[in-house]
Amino acid sequence: MHLASSRVARSRRSLRRHRGLVARIGACLAAGLSLVLLAGCATAPQNIAPAEVAAPTSSCAQMEARHARIAAELEPLVERQRQARAADIAFMALVAPIPISGSMRVDDEIATALGEARAIEARHARICR
Repeated sequence: MHLASSRVARSRRSLRRHRGLVARIGACLAAGLSLVLLAGCATAPQNIAPAEVAAPTSSCAQMEARHARIAAELEPLVERQRQARAADIAFMALVAPIPISGSMRVDDEIATALGEARAIEARHARICR
């Protein structure tokens, strides 16, 4: 009788350990899958790198005006990119693991505008001040 009860106790302890291990493995797999799915989402605006753009050959006043226009153009682009990312994350979390932002994404436009702004800033700092 004593031998049978010790076997049952050992198997229960073993079962508890295995359940914990399975739960940890499941959590790791879910976290890894989440990262893979989020990689397909629209890029967060703050993570978009500026594109390489040739330095402008404009006058100082023209560069300042162009820089102001770029700054004004960037605001709606950044907001649109944020909305695209939010839509991707919500859709992927609630419906299916497929990014849906497609035409909403404006990462290329943001990268170009950022690159142009940086090129103007660098050239302006060299020749205008």
